[in-house]
Amino acid sequence: MQEMLANNQPLVTYFEGKPDHYNTKPPLLIWLQVIFMLLTDNPEFAMRLPSAFAAVCTIITLVFFFNATQKKPKWGIFAGLVLVSSFGYTELHSVRTGDFDALVTLWIALIACQYYLDLETEKRKFLYQAAFFFGLAIATKASVPFMLLPFLFIWTILIKKLRFLLFNKALYFAMLIPLTFILVFYFFREAIDPGYLKSAWHNDFYGRFSSAIDNHKESWDFYFFSLFHKRAPYFILSIPLAFPLIYFSKNQAQKKLALFALLFIITFLAIISISKTKIFWYDTPIFPFLAIVVTLNVIFILDCFSKRISLCILSVITASILWFPYHKNLQYISSIPLFDWEKQSHYQPSYLLKSAIDGEIDLQNHTLLTDDVYTPYFNFYITRLAQKKGYTIPIKYNISEMEVNEVFIYYQPHIFGESLKKYNLKEVKKINEFVYFYKKTKE
Repeated sequence: MQEMLANNQPLVTYFEGKPDHYNTKPPLLIWLQVIFMLLTDNPEFAMRLPSAFAAVCTIITLVFFFNATQKKPKWGIFAGLVLVSSFGYTELHSVRTGDFDALVTLWIALIACQYYLDLETEKRKFLYQAAFFFGLAIATKASVPFMLLPFLFIWTILIKKLRFLLFNKALYFAMLIPLTFILVFYFFREAIDPGYLKSAWHNDFYGRFSSAIDNHKESWDFYFFSLFHKRAPYFILSIPLAFPLIYFSKNQAQKKLALFALLFIITFLAIISISKTKIFWYDTPIFPFLAIVVTLNVIFILDCFSKRISLCILSVITASILWFPYHKNLQYISSIPLFDWEKQSHYQPSYLLKSAIDGEIDLQNHTLLTDDVYTPYFNFYITRLAQKKGYTIPIKYNISEMEVNEVFIYYQPHIFGESLKKYNLKEVKKINEFVYFYKKTKE
C-alpha cells in the first residue's frame, strides 16, 4: 500500500522496493487502502477500513437476501448478529485487520446470493451481477471465487436448471465479465513485471493447492476441528440441526435456502480441506452461510410454537448470543491478543516509532536492534517517520554491529539478554517494561 503510493504503479504491488512475487494477489484491496490513505492521515484506519466496510455490506447483503427469498428482512438482521458474533469472522485476518479475507467473503456472498436469485426468478440481471462480483472476487483474492464453481454446478443440477442455464446465451455474455478482467490484468501485469504469472500460478493457484506453502501443513480435519473448538463453537452445531429442518419443514422457501447454504458450507470446506496448504482463516467465506443456517434453524424452532412463546424463545436466544459469543468476542478484541509465537514485546518498536511520528518522542540518531529479518511492521513506520519527521531509523541485527556511543532500541531480552554481558553497555533510558535504550561505551 505504502510502496504503491510511492511508485505510482497501480498494477504492480511492491515489497521492499521490488515487485512483490510472494503476495501475488490482484490489487483491488490495495487500491481501496490507497484511496483511503489519500483521504485520511491515519494509515491504520485506512488499512482496516475496507474490511470494516466489507463486513457492513455483508450484513446488508444478508438483509436483502432474506427479504428476497423469505420476505423477512428482520431475519437478515438476526443473521447479521450471528455473523458478527462468530469468532472466526471477527478474528485476525478477517474483519478486524487489513487483510483480503473480509472483502473476498463479501464478494463470495454476493456471487452466491445473486446466482440463487437468478435461478429462482430467471431474471438475467442477477446472473450479470453475479458475474460482476465474480470479477471483483478475482481482483481481490485470485483463486478463491473459483472454489465456488463446484458448488454452483452441484446446486444447478440439484434444482434441475442445468439445461436452462447452458442453453441461455446470457450465461456466455456474463462469463465475459470476469474473463475480461483476468485477461487484461494478468496480461498487463506480466508485461510490466516479467515472471509474475509463474509466481501467481504457484502462490495463488496450483502451487497452494498441491503443496503446503510456508509449511502450512495440517490434517484433513483441520477446519472442522478449528470451527468446533475455536472459530464457531456456538454455531457449528447448526449444521447437523439443519438436516431435520430440510426434512420436516413445511416451508419450501426455508427448506430450499437451508439446503443452499448447507451445500455451500460442505463443498467449500471440502475443497479447502483437500488443499495441501491449510491456514485457519481460509474458512472465512463460510461464515455468512453459517449465519443463514443458524437463522433458519431458529425460524424453524419458533414456528413450532405459538406467537407468544416464540417471542419469549427468540428473546432468550438473542440475549444468549449477545452475552456469550458476542460479548466474548468484544472482550477478545479489546485485549489486543497476540499469536502464540509472538512475545508481548513483539510490536513494541512499532508503538515507539508511531509515538515518534506523532511527535511524542524523538528517535533521531537511534538504531533498532532486532533478530527478525522480516520486519514490514517496522519498515512501514520507519518509512512514515522519514516522510513526517525527515529522519530514518537504521536496523541492525547483532550488538556486535553497534558503534561506540551508538544508542539503540533494545526490546528482545529473550534473544539478546546473554549478549549484554559480553559488551560494555550502558542503559540510557527505560521506556516501559519491554523497551530500553542502550549504548555501547567502548569496544
